[in-house]
Amino acid sequence: MQELQTEFEKLDLNGADKPRQTRFLRSQQDLKERIEGTAAASSIVVDDTNIEMQEDLDPFEMIEPVNILERLSKDFFEKLESKQWKDRKEVLDDLLTLLTQNPKPKPDSDYSELVKVLKKIITKDSNITVVLVAGKCLTALAKGLRKAFKNYALGTIDVCLDRCREKKTNILEVFREACEAAYPAW
Repeated sequence: MQELQTEFEKLDLNGADKPRQTRFLRSQQDLKERIEGTAAASSIVVDDTNIEMQEDLDPFEMIEPVNILERLSKDFFEKLESKQWKDRKEVLDDLLTLLTQNPKPKPDSDYSELVKVLKKIITKDSNITVVLVAGKCLTALAKGLRKAFKNYALGTIDVCLDRCREKKTNILEVFREACEAAYPAW
């Protein structure tokens, strides 16, 4: 116990010194070689601040935000009200491709009308394929907006949990993903 406590005292766990991995598993040997190789090749002492900056870098933050609402077709909301399920599904498929091609929607836009329509489709539409695509669109929007989805998260989770009464696994999976995407913003 005394040996362990002396080692812990050496580490200074107040946050000033960040512990580094010195022992590696067999599966991590290539990581060890890369770390040693880069340090030896550059012959520069690696500073903790540089490592922390690299760890904190989020690739999602580097993506340019896109205004999704401007790229929707002019008759988007009218087609969602169509009696033909194929028209509704086609428009939702277009929205889903738009959201997947542009994974970071502009966070300062007002998505309340879009979210409201998607929630209405999820709760009231009788065609299950249209409902599934609407759930995927809501998931992609929640993942893209992250914290900016806060205003819509509670209603989205409520609608998705209500729809989780279904017994089919593909339906449950889509709405579980939507809840998981909306929850961090809540």
